[in-house]
Amino acid sequence: MELICGSLVTAYRHGENLQARSAMLMGSILAGIFFSHSDVASVHYVAEALGGAYDLPHGLCNAIFLPCVMEYNMAYCEKKYARIARAMGLAFADEAEGAFLAVRKVQELTRELNLPSFSALNVPETSFEMLAERSEKNGSNGSNPRPMTKQDYMEVLQRAYTA
Repeated sequence: MELICGSLVTAYRHGENLQARSAMLMGSILAGIFFSHSDVASVHYVAEALGGAYDLPHGLCNAIFLPCVMEYNMAYCEKKYARIARAMGLAFADEAEGAFLAVRKVQELTRELNLPSFSALNVPETSFEMLAERSEKNGSNGSNPRPMTKQDYMEVLQRAYTA
């Protein structure tokens, strides 16, 4: 997290900066290693459903939905999100504030990196029910920190669409 958070914006804005790109590379490698030893959360289930249905890049779908899913999970992940906030270099008084700041920082990063909004992907709202159903049926759905039903996915999709 420290490597990625400390270099992401610089690597994006200044692609010639080899130090920032090297830190991103190392952060990506470490994240890949960690993914092989853990399960992923609901952000991936939405990204898989959306990417599969509309041939959209998995990484982009994850980046677009990460703030909404983090916000949905926040009450169940305060301690972990506070650790993320610390890795992002954010100062806070308690874990609840740290969790809140981590989510806000991820929202801010999506703007700094000029990521498109969910609505900009031209996914029809009529497909939200299908996407929510596919997300809920994902074999790893039970590993999300906060349980998610089809209706919960519908709310996340709607929140992302209007964000």
